[in-house]
Amino acid sequence: MKQNRHSEFSKSCLIIAALGCYPVALAQSTLSLNVGQATYTIKREIYGALMENWGRDIYTGVYVGENSPIPNTNGIRNDVIEAFKEAGVSCLDWPGGCFAERYEWSNGIGPKKDRPGGDCDRGTGSDGFGTDEYFQLCDLVGSIPYITANIFVSTANQTAWLNYIDEHFPGKLVYWKIGNEPWGGCSGYEYAINKYLDKYEEFEATIPQQFAGKLYRIADGGSGNGLGDYWLDAVMKRVMGKAEGVTYHYYSGLNGSGPSMNFSQAEYYSRLRLGWAIDSCMNTCERIMNQYDPEYSVDLLVDEWGAWYSGLSGMGSCYQQNTCRDAVIASMHFNIFNNRCRRVKMALVAQPVNVIQSLLLTANPPTTDMIKTPTFYVFKMYKVHQEATMVPVTQAPEKNERVPIINASASVDSTGILHISMCNSHISDKRNVTVTLNNAPPYKSCTATVINGPKYDSYNDYKGVEPVNIQTLPAADYSLSGSSLTVSVPAHSVVTLALTPSETTGVDRVNRQDHGAWSVTPLSGGAVRLHTSASEAVPAMLTLIGIDGRKVTASDLMTVTPGGTGIIWHPAKEKYYAGVYILRITTEKGATTYRVALTR
Repeated sequence: MKQNRHSEFSKSCLIIAALGCYPVALAQSTLSLNVGQATYTIKREIYGALMENWGRDIYTGVYVGENSPIPNTNGIRNDVIEAFKEAGVSCLDWPGGCFAERYEWSNGIGPKKDRPGGDCDRGTGSDGFGTDEYFQLCDLVGSIPYITANIFVSTANQTAWLNYIDEHFPGKLVYWKIGNEPWGGCSGYEYAINKYLDKYEEFEATIPQQFAGKLYRIADGGSGNGLGDYWLDAVMKRVMGKAEGVTYHYYSGLNGSGPSMNFSQAEYYSRLRLGWAIDSCMNTCERIMNQYDPEYSVDLLVDEWGAWYSGLSGMGSCYQQNTCRDAVIASMHFNIFNNRCRRVKMALVAQPVNVIQSLLLTANPPTTDMIKTPTFYVFKMYKVHQEATMVPVTQAPEKNERVPIINASASVDSTGILHISMCNSHISDKRNVTVTLNNAPPYKSCTATVINGPKYDSYNDYKGVEPVNIQTLPAADYSLSGSSLTVSVPAHSVVTLALTPSETTGVDRVNRQDHGAWSVTPLSGGAVRLHTSASEAVPAMLTLIGIDGRKVTASDLMTVTPGGTGIIWHPAKEKYYAGVYILRITTEKGATTYRVALTR
């Protein structure tokens, strides 16, 4: 997290204000999709968040304490837990950005009232929310753990932390980042590039043996906000074979400049230009990484991104509103990341609650009110792309105010459904888009949803009114005819279309199903009974997949014996809601899928 940088966008705002922003006559846009070339997976980690103790992100945001009148689980707000699940928040980085550089993990363990970092139930101290609460939050949400190591302490200190994690949460930790913004993104914490790389190698070499080959190691790769390309270049020279991923940070404006609400047309476009500029940064990152890693063995992780405005008084540091403009910015980012999914494997918005481009805003305690922002709804809408296969999109280059008018990404999920997501950045004009579907199967139906509000600066508030959320796009606004799809995209909006092929994977019945050697019966309480008619025992793994194509949870390897009662699998209830899912049965001979209706 950048806390001591000067924003560079004020000049452009003045220039645009002087020139004015005028609607232009818009021709029809075109997109071309090559469905037959869908190859690379859009990782669910692209839909994650940076969570740190800053402002009210954790305290009075995620965490309210066990004694709070706000319903909670061990102090963690229940409505936040459910909202994270609803939005598909896939990965949580903690203890965060700059705070990680001064975090002492041992201050946040043991009985809460006795923790050196403070009693987090009483809101005292800064380290009280600790490792145990973090892993519990990840479990409750179904998010993948991502921890940032503090390189300004000894290697022994961080090795002890890894040992604590292994003892109390074996097999849970996936991502381990060594250092945060060591180039000086945080005041008072800075290393020259070679010093940082020495530190990285020192900390990497002291990872406990039990994590060998299991821990995803991450190096700091640089930032698009004022840091030269030399940092990423130097990191790539040194970390090959010692890291699975390198990070990159990019903010659409720094240090809280510009209004987050009630802004002008000039301010609308100036911020969209800053958001779109990450596309050029991604081009630079790919060029540098391809030079050293043409085999794509090191991933690019954009583990801090977001539009950063001036904070609202009395609501905590960097608390800002969230409007249709931010929905468009979020859509732009996700489209850019989705389309680069061969290299980009993770992206984390900053931050999930009450800080910068938040998914959720909570009122000051003891009020229980919570807002789901337009960015929240973009996360929810784009869940369909998680773990789906990216479809290459060729986009027409039309721009307005130097911002692409239509920007899109697409994917095919495990059932064969094609999802196409796009945003219209124009402040006032609807855009007609023609999509050509190349090398695609025949589609029997199409549905569409839209995120929009009455105005380009519309936002949701604490009065229970949600002018910006996911709505059904009227059927008159889109049409599918053979390999051609047309859609009318409203101004300052985000749209996702779902095209169902004439033949989909799985079956249509959702009660009892028989298919070849398998019989699947959903039971009460969310369990699934599995029978086999094979003549001998069959080792199989069961995977539960959302209807949006997202992997929800999976079983260990199970042995299904012929006859009798078969086996009963109980997916962990914290992983799913009641509804229709795809059940994939995988054996050494291949995979079979079924549609099942699960209860709670």
